[in-house]
Amino acid sequence: MDYRIEERGDEILEAVIDLDSEISWEVMDEKHRSSMDYDEYLRRHRELFLSIYNSPGRQRFIAAYDVSGALIGVAWIKEEIDTVNYESYAYLYDLEVKREHRRSGIGRALLKRAIEYCRRNGYRRMGLRVELSNTAALRLYLSSGFRPSALLMELELDERASS
Repeated sequence: MDYRIEERGDEILEAVIDLDSEISWEVMDEKHRSSMDYDEYLRRHRELFLSIYNSPGRQRFIAAYDVSGALIGVAWIKEEIDTVNYESYAYLYDLEVKREHRRSGIGRALLKRAIEYCRRNGYRRMGLRVELSNTAALRLYLSSGFRPSALLMELELDERASS
């Protein structure tokens, strides 16, 4: 598959929001998906995306385009502050590829370019969050040199979980 990778900024924000909303809806668990209609989801998604996007810190999109110029994948890198060591680091908020273009090397190419961007811009570390159930992404990140450095723990607080 032919594609090109480009570093982009604000000019593709709307296209990235559209791509992210499409992919995020696909991976949302059934419990949460059934709690709202699609229009409500799109409203909430946009609000959350923009609140993160508009928060302080440098950021960049690494975009993948097919031969027709359609956006088919994106990596979103944003500067964050480590609240333990008080140093800035690059955080990979998203690495997404449209379903029909997966398993063709686009995700790996996006990640490689994102890492290059972070190195060029003086970051010493790059972090991300990945669901344990996303084995393809886990393999990609581990094979690219990422290593677990913290453990995110959760506790369900509904009535059934508290008994």
